[in-house]
Amino acid sequence: MTGYLAQRIRLLQHVPVNIGSGQTLFLDLRDGMCRDVLRDSPYVDHPWEPDEQQVIRRFVRAGDVALDVGSHFGEHAALIASLVGPTGRVIAFEPNPERLDALRRTVGQYGNGEVLPYAVSNQAEEAVLFVPEFHSKASLANWDPSGTVRHIRCGQVTIDALIANRTIPQPDFIKCDVEGAELLVFEGAKATLDRQDAPFVMYEANLAAARAFGCTVSASTDFLRRLAAAAFCFYWVQPEGALRPFRELPQQVEFFNLVAVPAARRDQLRIAAGSIERSD
Repeated sequence: MTGYLAQRIRLLQHVPVNIGSGQTLFLDLRDGMCRDVLRDSPYVDHPWEPDEQQVIRRFVRAGDVALDVGSHFGEHAALIASLVGPTGRVIAFEPNPERLDALRRTVGQYGNGEVLPYAVSNQAEEAVLFVPEFHSKASLANWDPSGTVRHIRCGQVTIDALIANRTIPQPDFIKCDVEGAELLVFEGAKATLDRQDAPFVMYEANLAAARAFGCTVSASTDFLRRLAAAAFCFYWVQPEGALRPFRELPQQVEFFNLVAVPAARRDQLRIAAGSIERSD
């Protein structure tokens, strides 16, 4: 019923929800996941996606430039914007036009963020975005065709081109969750990533979504491993944001998150058992 009403009542397409620590998300209740977030709020003691949020808190600092690639409703962009502060900048990428109004309100609340309404990929051509009922599964491939899936035309951009034309600056941190298209994002950001001062990268590996793109679940990690200048090392995100050195694919895990750390920036980290903190 709520989803039905949200299709007709505009106020239900940008409902503010306090998620603690002074952060507010604006939720579009046409989206099933947004309705779940509203139902389970407030998140004062149990933040949304707490493992990833802990990693973000450990790696993002005031003054950073951070990219939120696949921002959805801005659940991580809001935290990132609060961390980079007035001297930093967060750029959120989201190609789903139905997410943009609420997302711009979420990202814009700190005055240091902007939303670019594109899919990030390895080319700058128009594409089809496949959007199921749970918009968090929207992707450039139809990897979860259960239920109704709508086809929406969207533009694509590459990170390298945006930096080259000075639309965005070189980032310090990238969060990438694009439902199987992570390899395309990295291919279109090779110049940005293959350098000694490469950004920290937190990204998702999703077995079913990767297969829809004709890739293995390790394809995006394998690509990053080949970037000699960055010489990334990899960590597997564990419960409560702990980070375990990543050497081989976990067995019987459908999706998981990884952090890639460039070799030249390891001296910025304090590494203890199960915990990695950025110290600069």
